[in-house]
Formats: sequence, C-alpha cells, structure tokens
Amino acid sequence: MIQGKVAGVKITSNNGEPGSGSNIQIRGMSSVSTGQQPLFVVDGIPLDIQSTVPDAMISGGWASGAATSPLNFINPDDIESIDILKDASATAIYGSRGANGVIIITTKKGGTEEANIKYSTYYSISRIPHTIDVLTADEFVDARVAYLDNVDEDDQSHYGFSTNWQDEIFRTAYSKNHNLSISGGTEKSSYHASFNYLDQQGIIRKSDQNRMTGRINVSQKALDDRFNVDARITASQVKGNRLPIGETTTADGDLLIQAIQANPTMPVYDTATGELFQVRRIINPVALLEYNDDETKTNKILASISPSLEIINGLTYKLNLGLEHSASVRRNDQYSAYTYPQVGAIGALAQKDITNYIIENTISYSTGIGEMHNINLLAGHSYQYFFTEGQGIYAREVQSDDLLRPTYNIETSPDEDIWAYALKNEMQSFFGRINYNLMEKYLFTATFRRDGSSKFGENNKYGDFPSFAFAWRASQEEFIKNLGIFDHLKLRLGWGKTGNQEIGSKHSLFALSATNDARAYLNGGQGAPVTNGIVLTKTPNPDIAWETTVSTNVGIDFGLFRGKLYGSVDYFHKKTMDMLLDIPAKQPAPTERQLVNVTQGYVLNKGLELELSSVVLSRESLFWEVSGTFTKINNVVEDLPVSLIQTGRGSGQGMTGVTVQVITSKEPMNTFYGYNFLGFDTAGMAEYQQGGSGTDTLVFLGSPHPDFIWGLSSTITYKNFDFNFFFEGVQGNLIYNNTANSIGIMGNLRQSKNTFPETVNLGENPRNSLRFSNRFIEDGSYLRLSNVTLGYNLAFRKLTLVDNLRLYVSATNLFVITDYSGYDPDINTDASINGVNSIGIDNSCYPKPRTFLFGMSITF
Repeated sequence: MIQGKVAGVKITSNNGEPGSGSNIQIRGMSSVSTGQQPLFVVDGIPLDIQSTVPDAMISGGWASGAATSPLNFINPDDIESIDILKDASATAIYGSRGANGVIIITTKKGGTEEANIKYSTYYSISRIPHTIDVLTADEFVDARVAYLDNVDEDDQSHYGFSTNWQDEIFRTAYSKNHNLSISGGTEKSSYHASFNYLDQQGIIRKSDQNRMTGRINVSQKALDDRFNVDARITASQVKGNRLPIGETTTADGDLLIQAIQANPTMPVYDTATGELFQVRRIINPVALLEYNDDETKTNKILASISPSLEIINGLTYKLNLGLEHSASVRRNDQYSAYTYPQVGAIGALAQKDITNYIIENTISYSTGIGEMHNINLLAGHSYQYFFTEGQGIYAREVQSDDLLRPTYNIETSPDEDIWAYALKNEMQSFFGRINYNLMEKYLFTATFRRDGSSKFGENNKYGDFPSFAFAWRASQEEFIKNLGIFDHLKLRLGWGKTGNQEIGSKHSLFALSATNDARAYLNGGQGAPVTNGIVLTKTPNPDIAWETTVSTNVGIDFGLFRGKLYGSVDYFHKKTMDMLLDIPAKQPAPTERQLVNVTQGYVLNKGLELELSSVVLSRESLFWEVSGTFTKINNVVEDLPVSLIQTGRGSGQGMTGVTVQVITSKEPMNTFYGYNFLGFDTAGMAEYQQGGSGTDTLVFLGSPHPDFIWGLSSTITYKNFDFNFFFEGVQGNLIYNNTANSIGIMGNLRQSKNTFPETVNLGENPRNSLRFSNRFIEDGSYLRLSNVTLGYNLAFRKLTLVDNLRLYVSATNLFVITDYSGYDPDINTDASINGVNSIGIDNSCYPKPRTFLFGMSITF
C-alpha cells in the first residue's frame, strides 16, 4: 500500500511467498546489529514486530520463522489511514522505539448515520512472470560430452528424458477474498464491525495462506460529551504452508535451487514403479516438494480500550490499555518415502506464544490566551510488557504412513531433541510535550521522553530523548499573500534524539550451558567422558546502553496555482552513535566476544526527499492527477574502532564459511567485499586482481544501497470510470546473486547438475574452484509497472436497497525492466551473521507473482 508512494521510505520484499514480510527502511540503514524495522502502531498499540512463526529444527538444521509480516493479521479493508513519521521531532513522542521511524495504522470507525452494510470480494489469478533459463536435456548432454573427460551420450547420468523441473513445481495460483462490514451510529455512539476471509495460493505448489479476521470498533460518549471511550478488538487466524526455500531450507536442499539445477534428463516418476524417481546424491525437486510439509497456524488477538475524561474545560485525562497476544504451532514433516535410504520419517513440532500489553496514562491541557496564543501541554507515563515462550521437539525415525503425519506420531521415535525457552522484557517511559501556536503562523514544539528498558545493564537502563521543532506558515504573511502564487507555504525545522533497543535479550546477564562433554553424557553418548558441569557462554555487560540517533530535518510544504501543484521537499541529516556491537571481549573473560556500546564511530545518513502532485485536469466529468516521489540517501560509516565487521553469509559450493559483506569506515554499510574477477586463463581457471605481493587481493566491490528510489502514480476519473497506474523504481544498487553463484558454474556439469546456457560458453574449466567475487554481483536497478486498475462506479437512487456498486479489474507486477538475471530484483535474503545485518543478497528467493484481479464491492 505504501511501497514507492512515500519519499524516504524504501521497502524491499523478502520474497513473493503468501504472507511474507518486507524489509522497511525509513531514511536509510542506520544500525549495525540492532533492528532496522520501524515501529508499527495499530490503534494506539505498539506491536511486537518479531515473527509469530516458531523457529523449527528441520533435518538437523534450524529453519527460521522470521520471514512473515507483523501486519499479516490485519484486513486491508479495515484500514482508515496510514501515517509515517520520519523526522526525529515527529517520532520523539515514541522515544526509544522511534529511531527507525514509526508507521501508524488507524482502523475504521463508525459514523453517525444509519447502518451501512458493505460487501466486497475479488478473485485473482497469479503466475510466475518468467523462469530461469537453463540447459535443455539435449543441451545438457551435449555440454557434458563436450567439456567433461570420459563422458559420452550413454553416460549413466543421462537418463533419456526431457524434464523442465521449474514447470514441475510452479503453477497457476487462484485466490479469493471476501469482506463484509457494517457500520453506523448516532451522535453519542458509533460502531464498525467487519469479517474477512482470504484464501491465497502461492505460485509454487503446496504454498498457500488462509486467513480469517474479525474486528469490532465501538465508541461511546457520555456526560455531555466530556467522557469518551473507544474500544477495539481484532481476532484472526492465519494458516500458512511454507516450502523448503531460503530460510526454511532442509538439509536435503533448497527447492528452488534444486529445481533450477536438477538433471533435465531425469524423469519425475520411475517408469518401472510409478513412484517419484530417486537416485543417490541426486535430489528430485518434486519429491522434495511432495514429501515435505511445513504448516503454521497462528491465532492472534489485538484489543484496546481508551477512555478519556475532560475534567475541566481544556484538561483531559486519557487511559490507554492494549493487549496483543498470539499463539502459533508449526508442524514440519518429512515422510519416510523421501529419505534415502528409507530409515523412517522426521517430525518437527514447535510452539510459540507472544504476549504484549501496554498501560498508558496521559493528561493534556489546551488553552488560548487572547486571539494570538494557543498552548497545548501533554504529560504521560507508559509501561509495556513483552513475554515470549516457545518449545519444540525434533524426532527422527518416526513411524508414519499416508494417513498419519509424523508430527502426530512422534512417540514412535527412538531419537528426539527437545528444547524450550522464555524471554521477558519490559519498558517504562515518562514523557511530556509542549505545543505553542502564535497567530497561526509560528508553531513551536518541544518533547522530552525518558525511557527505561530491561534489555540494558543495571548502570544504563534509562535514556533521555529530547526533540524540538519549529514551523512557519509563511502563506499567512501578507507579503506572501500579495505575491498571488502560493495557496500554502510552510517552512519546517526539526531536531531530535531517539534511541534503539532492538537487540536480543539477556545481554547484560550471565548465560550458562552444559559443556559438550556433559551434553554427550546426558544424551547417552557411548564412551563420553563424564563432565557434570557448566560453562559461561556469555560475558555479561552491565554497562550496555541505548544506541542513539540524532536527526536534523529541514523541510518546506507548498501549494501553488489554486491547488494545481502541491508537494514537499525535505533534507535530513541522521547520525547514529553509541552503536551496539559484538566485539572481542577484554581478557580475561569467560568468552571471546561481548556486546558493548562503541563510543567511537557512527553511521551517517543524509538525503533529499521530494513529493510532488499536480492536478492536470479538473472538469465537471474529467479529473486527472499525477503524483511522484523521489528519494536520494547517502550512507556511510565513519571512525569505526575495528577494521572490518563481516556479515552476509554465502552458501553453495565453495562458499562454506564465506562472508560477502563488511562494515568498515569510509564505506557504505554492508559493502560487498571479495575478489575482483578478471576472467579465465587459458586453462579455464579464474583470475582475480592481485596486490603488490603478486597474490589475489580482497577489495571493496560496491554498495547494495541505491543511488535513488522513485515512484510515479496517476489517477484519471471520467464520469463513472476511474483508471490509475503506479510505476516504481530503484537505481544504482548492487545485488549478490547467490543463486547464480550456486548454479552458473561448470562444476555443476561434473556433478550431473544443470547450469545456464551462457555458462558453457565462458571458457571455465569444470574443475575451477570458486571464490566470492564480483562475478555474480549484478546491477539491481529496475523500473516496474507495479499496478494498473480500471474501475466503474454506479450510484443508485436512495429508494433502492443498493447505494453503490463498484466493479474493477486490476493487475500487479505487470512488467519489470532490469538487467538483473534472477527471478526479481526486489529481494532481500536474511544472511546476517551474529546479529549483524545484511542486505542486497539473493539466495533462492520465492519469486514475486504477476497477478490479475477481478473485484466488486457493493454498499447497502
């Protein structure tokens, strides 16, 4: 709803899987190891943004639950407005939680009219825009014969079939959405209730999302309108089936990687047995899909009640009570028919419960002094509590059949791993704000907030966060009015300090664990030495404190030519200091590393934002408006006390233990760092740039951050028809195509795996060893026609049952113009290491679909 439409906000999709989340950066990437996501506030409740999907152990490895959206439970039809707070003065009222910006979502309320019933629905069809070009069966055989020794057309790895494995896993996806709402009220009370059902298929078989959401909002006035109470409750259930892709990869491989590189001469099914074809060391992607189930069900409640009382004229007390609770269960099953040799099924069961409640008290006072002065004062206290608990079991050699999933028969397993955890965090805040308005021309705001967080050490639990802002409504001045140009002209200046506490829990405390010997003994290891003891696994730091960001913003809002042209321009300077880093601990210490505040060094983001709209035509039956946004941000790290911080986990052949990005002084965050690829020598071996010593040298390879981002939208209405389109683009960023790094190599042919057609013409020796280099770093710039919608509105006479009928057709992701060779340049694989953030890495991302949608809404 906001991608590309708000200046200063960069939104990158994690992937195109139903229910997946997005990486949202407001005014740049500013932290090395703390959270980058903004604060989401829904109807006054700051959300806990951690994923509701439990982490699960799958085939001995951990599959993350971090890919889902924290807003996945919300019905978009319930949203009344979305406000984005970017500068420090605006976000300061949220204190420590506002360092990365704030997104405020307000849901619909009832009105004062009689009951209004609305039903809306849509059906959609989605397909993959394009697949990755790989060798056909004939080309595969020819390439292996031509480039490999002792391989001919009758080689045992040539099975004589022709299979397009991507076609075997992708599908045409069909989805439907139904929404029913009723709203109404009187002068004293109002209500809005809705129910939504979404059934969304993914473009890869077996992936889907099913969501049911119910919401009730009520408001009531009493005591001559001095007493007001707003109550809201949302209940939702989301079921999702995920695939072994990216962060949920099983030990047997990534589904997309396997489908792209699978031997094209191999059949899907064994012609002799009719079963899915399986050969040792070769993975059948369809078998990987069919014999793996990964299902998560999440029940969630978001509720709030906000009574307020005007004690005397201008003096109002307000209480805000909010609760967010979710309970999730994740089941992952790998059936015994898939394992080779068949040794029994695998079942992983995980549960995660999240509770977040807030108690907030505020008192405000508004008064006017004569006709020139208006003052508004606010003071408040807030307490927020977070509790997360989870448990799970991973069972091997489970007895199962077609009727009984392994996770429902775990008791038959002779080999199990069990785990559990609990995390508790608390925040307490005291805050105040003063607004002063002089003659409706000069506006002053000052805010102060003192936040305390249990995540920090005893010595620094509290932080102080002030902010100031000034605005001048120049269009109210007579000399501006006399110009006859401006309808509206406002100059803004803001400064503020915010904090960031989005780090893991318990860093200020000791962490204890059984030694490896003790664990082996407790697990019944044969011959394991008996060492009944514990060791320290975390060096506590009672001095860790808030990471702080100081921001300055200068802006101008304007309107010209009687509403024909209007917009805003902003320049910002954002400096993040006291960074929280995991660095080598000062010895002697029980562990090698420790989380500390680095008082030296900072991250600087400075940039320009432009939002511009123009009413091109405004006639009785024809209206045309065009809007655009432009953002340019410069990001750099300065004076870091360590030479390099490594992150960006590589994967695939030759990439074990390899990092692809660094954070270092004088460079943008997450700069790519590796070897400069020059080509192949006469023997087909890779050549790289060398240093003065004549050996291959590591160099900086470019930035994943764009030079600028932009969006362009247009709306045209003619009588009862409306037409709108939206373009968005990114320019100048680099992407590490880890998927291509795993597949676009001649070494794949030696292992009977497929590769790209262009790979066989590069002159690479199949025995060439891999290093991380800019060979697979690509330009991620793109232009996308993101959405086109054509609608028709029909209003009925008051005497009829129906008030309004709207029919529309819409298309999303119609085309992308890009040089990027992957499925889509709008990607972000989480490849962070030890909590250090990564960005701009494509490692088997679920492709974004192209969708055509047919919808209707009717109001009674």
